[in-house]
Amino acid sequence: MTARAVSIGIDLDMQSIRAVKIKHSNAGKNDKPIICAIEEMTGTFVKDEDIIAGLKAMKQRLSVSFSDTIVTCIGGKQTYAAQIPFKKMPDDEMRTALKFEIRKNIPFDTAGATIEYQFLTQNIKKNEQAPLIVTAVSNIILQRYLRLFDKSGLRPDIIDVFPLTIANAFNIQSEKIKECEKNAIMIHIGSEFSTLVIDGINVPFFNRTIYFSAGELFGAARSDQLAQREIDRRVASFSEEIVRSLDFYESAYHAKASNVITVLGNYLVPELLQKINTDTGLAVKPLDLIKSIDDKRSGIDGKFDIALALGMRN
Repeated sequence: MTARAVSIGIDLDMQSIRAVKIKHSNAGKNDKPIICAIEEMTGTFVKDEDIIAGLKAMKQRLSVSFSDTIVTCIGGKQTYAAQIPFKKMPDDEMRTALKFEIRKNIPFDTAGATIEYQFLTQNIKKNEQAPLIVTAVSNIILQRYLRLFDKSGLRPDIIDVFPLTIANAFNIQSEKIKECEKNAIMIHIGSEFSTLVIDGINVPFFNRTIYFSAGELFGAARSDQLAQREIDRRVASFSEEIVRSLDFYESAYHAKASNVITVLGNYLVPELLQKINTDTGLAVKPLDLIKSIDDKRSGIDGKFDIALALGMRN
């Protein structure tokens, strides 16, 4: 019998913790993942002690062993991901040069950030510029994540940056159903913020964080005092930001994006998706990555796509 490795993807925000446990074969590209468990915990996960307690409970639910690979991700204003052209140089020089290059584009100090990068092409010639993906995470938030997971007994082996996880989720499904689109548009609708990602062939990776509190409007902790008029105003503002982002992308990169917006996340509310469809003129389609891997599972469009994509990073 073929031995199988186990990985666990964990996606958390201020209102819930979601996790997917996956078994992988050791067959490389022929990996046939098996979804062993899908778990969600809801509550208020703001204070460190509440997050640690939630992660400990999740560890018990999933029967995590010391050999399991733990993968999670970080998003928001203290993270950065972009594709840029850059000349290859020794690793220590690369990180210093990249910190200097991106410092004008990020809202936090690169001197206190962890920088990672990956070239998108191989066999780069000397002094030749090549496209790479560069990510940066504030060390303050990174160290907090590591501390919270460490205290819960779930120290992560991999921490991704959120926009890249979204792109990975789409690419996993695209390979599964053989529908890899050019310049695909993805929007993750989260509790505190949403993330728009455009990724495709021969165009730069693009992402933007949009601060729209879907959890406050549609989550379990929503206020009954919030008037419908105010909800409509915020939804309209969110949709307008998506339109502006798409217009900027097409203008800046001289590239036409897809005619479909793939949505994922915990707040795929019909009225919200209808507004996006109306304002952009584009079809809106939930990702439903879980079902694409295991067609016997249904009814959970988008909610666990990030956790599954993280688990697939094994």
